[in-house]
Amino acid sequence: MVVNPFSDGIIFTSKTYNLYRLYNLYISLSDNLYIEPIIPISPIDYSKVVVGGDRRNEMKKLRKDVIIDIETLTLDPLDPNARVVAIGVKCDDFDEVLVSNKEDELLERFWRLSFFDGLFRIIGFNSFNFDLPYLLIRTFKYGIRMPDIKGKTIDLRFVLSFGNKYKNGKLEDYSTLFMGKYGKKNGEGSDVETLWKEGKYEELKTYCKNDVRLTFKIFERLVKMEVLDE
Repeated sequence: MVVNPFSDGIIFTSKTYNLYRLYNLYISLSDNLYIEPIIPISPIDYSKVVVGGDRRNEMKKLRKDVIIDIETLTLDPLDPNARVVAIGVKCDDFDEVLVSNKEDELLERFWRLSFFDGLFRIIGFNSFNFDLPYLLIRTFKYGIRMPDIKGKTIDLRFVLSFGNKYKNGKLEDYSTLFMGKYGKKNGEGSDVETLWKEGKYEELKTYCKNDVRLTFKIFERLVKMEVLDE
């Protein structure tokens, strides 16, 4: 008799499969020794068994890749004038730049985006050194609940420099390397404060959205090269 001591739809790994084999051996012996099995048993429904490779493919289908770029008034999130003024986000068909006069409302809106409720990866450029620490510290200021992002982030600059955090190279350096003039930025980070103070929000959005576009193009290329998982 072949049995499944696990719940329906179990995902087999090498460890659980070995446990499964040992359990069936135990059941075979118990039949001869009249030992009552401790765990309820039921026939295996092979249509519900997912092996390692298939499990990874299913996880990839469910996972959302969230490309981000932030615009701020300072480089230091602890500066008295520090503030996140715009967050560019691209995830599937969602492609927007979030802007608000109130920083706490902007951060709240960002972290409450629906794709953070499931499986996701946050992808940015120089995000380990700038975007993510800045977002975390400014979110900490307001005590806003945020999703668990541990192990769910990719810094494309870190990938391209092969982990060398001292390696030079800006977003435009990498994007123009394979896109030519189409990889150019449409402004400088130093322009953000002026655009914000003068109320030129649409120009700010355009600048931020272009950075998100370039970041996405770099990500897309690395996926095609199979440097990163799709």
